[in-house]
This record gives sequence, C-alpha cells and structure tokens, in this order.
Amino acid sequence: MARTTLSSLVSFLVVLLLIATTSKAASFKLINNGTWAKNFPGIGRPPLFTTVSVDDNFASVYERWEVETFEEGVRIRNDGTGFWLTARNGEVGGSSEFDPAASKWFIEGGGEGKFKISVPNEDLVMTTDRGQPDSLVTLFLRPADGSPAQLWSFESIRE
Repeated sequence: MARTTLSSLVSFLVVLLLIATTSKAASFKLINNGTWAKNFPGIGRPPLFTTVSVDDNFASVYERWEVETFEEGVRIRNDGTGFWLTARNGEVGGSSEFDPAASKWFIEGGGEGKFKISVPNEDLVMTTDRGQPDSLVTLFLRPADGSPAQLWSFESIRE
C-alpha cells in the first residue's frame, strides 16, 4: 500500500516537474486504458466547441496536448487545433475560446502512476464514456468513482 502511494506521488511530481520546468508548455499524450484523447478541427465560425474522442488510432498533432500551469491548476490545449480542453454542460470538449472558469483543471494522483483530471472545487472528473451505445468514446464529466474510465496517464512527447 505504501509503495503504491509513494509510486503515485513520484509519478505526479514528475508530471508537475515537467510542466513547471519548461519555458513553454509541456506536450503529452493523454492516455486512458491504452487509448488516447484527440481533438479535431470543427467547421463553422468561432467560437467552436468540438468533441474530444478517445481511441487508439494515430492522429498526428491532434493527439498531442500542451499542459501548462494556470492559476492554482493547469490549462490543457490541443497542439493540432489550438483548442482548449473545456467543460461545458456535462461534457468535455475542445473550445476555440479560452474560458478561465471552464478551461481550468486540477490534476490529482489516482494511484499506480495514473491521474484524475478534475474540475476545480467540484466532485467532477474527466471520464471516458459513450453517449449512446453506437457512439464514439468521448469525454464527459462524472462524479469521481475511481473507475478506470477516470484514470489518465501522461506520456511525454519529445520533439
């Protein structure tokens, strides 16, 4: 038990150190159960809110996320679209407009090198799910339950 807690703490500190020590935002793949989050451009005029899908298909820059400190949390931006990871109406998507209230996240240790990405001051965690049985896996906000659908790892992308 103590070893697992220590391992989680070390992993969490490594992620925070990578973010804090770079002069620019650190780029990561956001991985959940062997799949990763990606955000593709939308159609129309800004402001746009696009789906973040989660699967294991290669997506070039659209599967890369910049994580940087923001106030007491972090903000997360997709390298390909430039859209901010944003909470809106129970969903998590990419927004062309940065909203400090909806685009700020907390990253908390979840055990065994995994992390929860949560809404500040609420019991809402970024969770993979299918909106409908035949839908793609996308991101939603759900109360924290510790399920694998709510646990993320950060794979550093070196350029």
